[in-house]
Amino acid sequence: MISVIVTAHNHEQYLDECLRTIFRDKAEKEVIVVNDSSNDNTGRIAKRFPVKYFEVDFANACKSRNFGFEQSTGDLINYFDGDDYLNGDYFYECEQFIKENDLDFCYAPFHMSIQARDLHTNELQFTRSMLYPHTAICTIGMFKREFFPGWDTNLFCQQDWDFWLSLTKKTVNGGRMPNRLWTYRQHPNQKSTIVSNEVRQESREYVKKKHKIKTSEKDLTLFIPFSREILLARFFDWLDNAKINRKKTHLVFLDHTHSKFARDKFLAEEGKWKSVRVLSIARPKELEPGMKRWKVIADNMNYIPKMCYTELFAVVEDDTIPDLDAIPRLLKTIEKREDVAMIEGVELARQNKSHHVGAWDVTVQNGKAVGATSKALKDSGIEEISGGGFYCMVCRTEPTQRIGFKIKLDGARTGPDIVYAYELTKLGYKVLIDWSVRCTHLQYSKERDEIDEICPDEEIAIVGYKLII
Repeated sequence: MISVIVTAHNHEQYLDECLRTIFRDKAEKEVIVVNDSSNDNTGRIAKRFPVKYFEVDFANACKSRNFGFEQSTGDLINYFDGDDYLNGDYFYECEQFIKENDLDFCYAPFHMSIQARDLHTNELQFTRSMLYPHTAICTIGMFKREFFPGWDTNLFCQQDWDFWLSLTKKTVNGGRMPNRLWTYRQHPNQKSTIVSNEVRQESREYVKKKHKIKTSEKDLTLFIPFSREILLARFFDWLDNAKINRKKTHLVFLDHTHSKFARDKFLAEEGKWKSVRVLSIARPKELEPGMKRWKVIADNMNYIPKMCYTELFAVVEDDTIPDLDAIPRLLKTIEKREDVAMIEGVELARQNKSHHVGAWDVTVQNGKAVGATSKALKDSGIEEISGGGFYCMVCRTEPTQRIGFKIKLDGARTGPDIVYAYELTKLGYKVLIDWSVRCTHLQYSKERDEIDEICPDEEIAIVGYKLII
């Protein structure tokens, strides 16, 4: 049986919907409501339902949760906040997921009642190291009773981060549900929104000290957008041999494959890097013809500023095989120059069956960008450019968070790679290309069932490709 422990404080506006949706769930369960220090009608609403009801005066959410656990009898525990609600059979689905996969705990992604700026960790496939950088699995997750670690009553925020760090010291046998079956309600009276920045920071430092977490903004976050399973073996051959300091690198896969084989391959990197996170991204909806590819790329890249907690990040696309020492070489340049926000290597891209270099000069007339011309291939040296590609690059996080990734430049549509680099130059930063860092471009041919390798070192006729913005 499942014990659902609902904690509430002045939730008269929300508790009725919360409990109605809980009792619509078809799972066998007991529902415990702990009403902590409310001075409204929260208690009266709770008593309308067949719940185990308790009033306490702790004024402490963690004490309320510990108290609720003491009253529970189920072999599976799931906490729930009185201001949230279900969208389906969440408890039943979690119970089946745990049984079918022989897990000790699970959690699920959720809907937000208001569009959120930040990406919550519940969107990620489970790895324990995903808890290290900055975030936590939400309070609302299901776990077996024997792994209950207790809630730390010294904390008034960051409680869920601490809780799951403690629980995963007992077991790491957990997983993420695929479906969004509950909604996280955002409202002005949430304690998580009214806690001061000072208390929030103190809580973070407390949790980091307690769990001996060492993070540094001087680390690197390496993002790998992955959509083509056919390229998996070739790419991982590069990743396994690349000269990257794994002890200081957080690895993030942006997974479009929807393949269990690929996902398991990504998760197997756990323990090889400082942290590993895997974000499974939903397939895009139908978009306006001609915009789909650009829009999808921009949407994918916009996960980066939401998930990056280091000063610098790198991107290597799944169809790109850089030099083995490409990342440290690009890092060496950008670390020396604070005026540089992006530096890329060299790759040949294909456009209309011709090849062009993924580095651009943007033409500006009357203060507006009107066109971009691909650069001519060079042997070596570092050059300033005004538009670049995403295939292999190292960038600064702070200006990226300011501008994001878009497909419009001065009101006209164009590639998000050109827009991103050009917007960085408008902020006063420089964008560079290192002509000595070479990247092989992989292209899969369905007709021949082969992977073509397009290398900048080969004798290929380069066509200067001009894009009219």
